[in-house]
Amino acid sequence: MIKNLIISCIMFLTLSTELLGQAKATDKPNQPTKGVFEGLKNSGAKDAPVTITSNTLQVDDKTRQFVYAGNVKMIRDILKIDADKMIGTYDQSNQLTELLCLGNVVIIRGEDMRATSQHAVYDPKKATVVLTQNPEVVNKQNALAAAKITLYVNEDRSEAEGEVRVKIINHQELNDSQKASSKVKH
Repeated sequence: MIKNLIISCIMFLTLSTELLGQAKATDKPNQPTKGVFEGLKNSGAKDAPVTITSNTLQVDDKTRQFVYAGNVKMIRDILKIDADKMIGTYDQSNQLTELLCLGNVVIIRGEDMRATSQHAVYDPKKATVVLTQNPEVVNKQNALAAAKITLYVNEDRSEAEGEVRVKIINHQELNDSQKASSKVKH
């Protein structure tokens, strides 16, 4: 059982390190974001601990699969992933090959990026997260919704397919309206 727990923790360490990506030393906070998935870049804490909680954990060495179920929460640094269930597969060298998140999936990075769906698949070889079943990504108050959204973890880009809807908020207009509303006395 301890061996299985260690293997599943290694899988999540691998996952979270890959999802967080490598932040450039020159990255500056509060700069305009080029892509919807920009938010998953690391804050710089490469050795941040991973905390995983769930109601149950099952690991099967024969099928090389682990399943966290019931109120699953994974936290590492500024990255949080919640889901009803997370199913991961790993290869002979204990490297994560796929992570499937099912039900009420929420991926949050800091205060700027939040992605939601009912189904998400992370492919570490392609460095992608594919969101389906009502996916939406909100980044710095700009929203993207579609039938399918592919987020490229190591790149500043995303792709949306099928019934694409985008809501762009002009940050200057937003700031001006916030200033004006704060001057109104209640």
